[in-house]
Amino acid sequence: MLPWGASSLAKGVVVKNVLKLVLGFVLAGGLLWWFFRDVDLESVAHDVGEARWGWLAACLALTLLHYFFRALRWRLLLRPLKRGIAIQVLVEGVLAGYAVSFLLPGRLGELVRPAFLARRERLSMTGTLATVGVDRLLDGATLTVFLVVFLVLAPGIADGIPLAMARNLRLGGIVVGGGMAALLMGLSLAALYRRRLPALRLDGSWRDRALGMLRSSLEALSALHGVRPLAGAIVGSLLIWLVLAAQAWTGIRAFGIDLPFTSSFGLIAVLAVGIAIPTPAGAGGFHAVGGAFLIQAYGVDPSLAVAAILVLHLISVVPSIILGGVVLAREGISLGELAGQRAPDMTEAPVEGQP
Repeated sequence: MLPWGASSLAKGVVVKNVLKLVLGFVLAGGLLWWFFRDVDLESVAHDVGEARWGWLAACLALTLLHYFFRALRWRLLLRPLKRGIAIQVLVEGVLAGYAVSFLLPGRLGELVRPAFLARRERLSMTGTLATVGVDRLLDGATLTVFLVVFLVLAPGIADGIPLAMARNLRLGGIVVGGGMAALLMGLSLAALYRRRLPALRLDGSWRDRALGMLRSSLEALSALHGVRPLAGAIVGSLLIWLVLAAQAWTGIRAFGIDLPFTSSFGLIAVLAVGIAIPTPAGAGGFHAVGGAFLIQAYGVDPSLAVAAILVLHLISVVPSIILGGVVLAREGISLGELAGQRAPDMTEAPVEGQP
């Protein structure tokens, strides 16, 4: 049992989550209709059948490798809380979080992941949750860097994007990238002074909860102080997204779409936006933006682009759902129970070294 609240389902929460799920399916249906609207389904099926299995196998292998690198970076962020956490446990936490995020509304997986680890390793839930927040901040900063590189180089962009728009996109990418870098630097400097924050009295008030999360976030950022830890976080983040870029590139290469590797930097950026749209497993959003990118930016045949993005989505999502589902089942965690939860009770999580 994960460390949050009672196990009984709250009717109001269930109804709310069911409504979100229904709306998510409706949104996914609309986006998928738009995705398939101008293509011949027989041509798509033919292109899927002609996909090169060697490239698809490489795409799947890179998907699995990505989980390992995520676990490595997470372990670095967790050092202020506990050193030497087994990689297997961290990978299982990542998989469990992905599975829940893909299957349930509200990005609940972002809470399941730290709650899973807090339970297994007897860590502070607040502190563990803060590392996930820093983890996402690093993702945003790294992905912005990749997008800026893509927009600056703009390799092989077709005439579908006007020159003025391309210039604005480059400028926007540079501004966003600079903003993300400034935010990360500011938080890192603030972490140096985290001990000056007033002592916490976690009595359940919003002030104390917010202050506790701030302290925990700064504590997580303190793991990046020093040349080696910071270099490790940067290298780890670059590896994660280089692997994902390679995964996307091999996925489209399986369909004979021969684009420069740097084109995958732009592809993963738009796919990250698409999968963040609140639909089940990112369905529809992933497809719509990915297909539009290949067709409009590079002039890829629509049927071929649809086939490639369709299979790339399956390879990106299905392993997480299957492997994460196995982890959840082994831990005795049901999706029905999770659907009735609002959020973990972060003030009652067990802490290592305490009864």
